[in-house]
Amino acid sequence: MKSSFIFLNLILMINAFEPITFTLSPFGNQFQVAHTVELLTTSCNILTIIRCTTLCYRHIQCRTFDYDSTLKKCRLFEGSVDTGTLISASSSTIVGWIILKQSLYNFYNATNNNCMNSRFLDNNIVSNLCQCPIHTFWNGSVCANQKYVGQGCVNDNCCRTDLNLTCISSICTDINNSSTVESLTTTTTTTVDTTEPVRTTIHDTTQASITTDIYTTDVPRCIQQSTTGGTLLYILNPTSTIYPLYTCYSYTWIATGASATLSFFFRHDPGGWMVDDITVYRGPTQLLVNGGFETGNLTGWIRTGICNLNIGEAYFGNTYAKSGDWYYYDLCAGDGNGDTISQTFSTIPGEIYNITFWLANYDCCDETEIANITLI
Repeated sequence: MKSSFIFLNLILMINAFEPITFTLSPFGNQFQVAHTVELLTTSCNILTIIRCTTLCYRHIQCRTFDYDSTLKKCRLFEGSVDTGTLISASSSTIVGWIILKQSLYNFYNATNNNCMNSRFLDNNIVSNLCQCPIHTFWNGSVCANQKYVGQGCVNDNCCRTDLNLTCISSICTDINNSSTVESLTTTTTTTVDTTEPVRTTIHDTTQASITTDIYTTDVPRCIQQSTTGGTLLYILNPTSTIYPLYTCYSYTWIATGASATLSFFFRHDPGGWMVDDITVYRGPTQLLVNGGFETGNLTGWIRTGICNLNIGEAYFGNTYAKSGDWYYYDLCAGDGNGDTISQTFSTIPGEIYNITFWLANYDCCDETEIANITLI
């Protein structure tokens, strides 16, 4: 039997700003932020989810909230829902988020008289223009949340400058700790800020093979599993999806040879699989090329397979990408058919590697849907 989650849309029209559409997740979800700075407020004795939604609406920086109907607790976050992760929680918790439409930003860079009552654009008194609010940047369509350590960028405006991040070689980098990252082989004990709300102590690199807290630039925002390789993930005919949100999968793996190949096999008869932000880290070093498909093509990847219709390709659209403007979308269909993209990287036997990717399922759930991710 075909089943699916139902996402409820709430449209608030209060005498303050323009009408806004919120989407609600199913109950049993909680929002996990990309960084603790994104938590704006925590309010108790909030009797209804409508009240929590209203609080988010009235707080100009709020884009996502979660609500616990048992504890009557409402938390507001400045990060959009796609900057963090929905995680399983008690059946009384639910997540809501604002749907950011391009039409909300029609007056970006217009004279400031056009955004006097706008919730999404700042009335900049210096430039007298409608600009992006604090902690956001213009990505060509909307004011997106600024990014954290290790995430892709075009210029400094893309990065959280309030956290001393700057755009270096198209990556948001903590300039205060960049020298530390570059000198890990000679440093004995150093504390480094990570993308998660924790601080990590890096010990002498001779201990790397037995230490699991060495990842300083790509700490996964989801539960990590250990693996010996082979099949990392196999999905056959799923019965539900949280689309348009992505699910994060993350693994630690100890290399046994001089190289390894990470492969993604997809078949989807009614719709398509979407994957983005694929990373393989050894310490602070990202080993994959074009893991976010921001080149606009499959540079760095090898594609094989036969499809009746629609081969997998890099697709443009920051509304659908996990981050950035591009993602991989595979609509390959047909009996016995399937698409595979793979990338081989060098490894050192005995060293620990951190593998992470984000997967979404569009137009679930019917016919044949297969996702098979392997590390060999």
